[in-house]
Amino acid sequence: MRTRKDRCNGFSARKATSEIAVRGCRINIPANLQLQLDLLRTDYFHAEAYPTWMWDSARVGAGAAPIRTVEGWLEIYHGADAQSRFSLGALLLDLKLPSKVLARSGEPLMEPSADYEPTGFFGNVIFTNGHLVVGDALTIYYGASDSVICGARFSLDEILQTLRKAVV
Repeated sequence: MRTRKDRCNGFSARKATSEIAVRGCRINIPANLQLQLDLLRTDYFHAEAYPTWMWDSARVGAGAAPIRTVEGWLEIYHGADAQSRFSLGALLLDLKLPSKVLARSGEPLMEPSADYEPTGFFGNVIFTNGHLVVGDALTIYYGASDSVICGARFSLDEILQTLRKAVV
């Protein structure tokens, strides 16, 4: 786990507590790259998410850097149930106080269901570490069964709509 502010950006997950920490860093990136850089302006913040009684009952883990939306920081994360089935969900964090969780997926956004997701080196696992945002379109890049790399498209607005109905 990298913790030096001048060398890292993104998330770290501590296995012992399933804590998700967001660590913002100052880095130089060419202006022509269309990336979500708002997080880099924050010196440090963290959000905690622990396993629930739902689809992520056994463990949770961080995904790619959060996405700034008008409603808050959107974090796509992975969670596992008691059978070690990993799915993707979303957290919505407060813009001004990102340690405050505003909403959390009651149901997975994405589950291992395609024929290459439940089978493989470590079956029934999908996890994300990257995404691309273009307007309302969110392309999530994810690994499946520790065997393949995939991409899936979502609407940011549709994800936020599901979170408006969710309970923290």
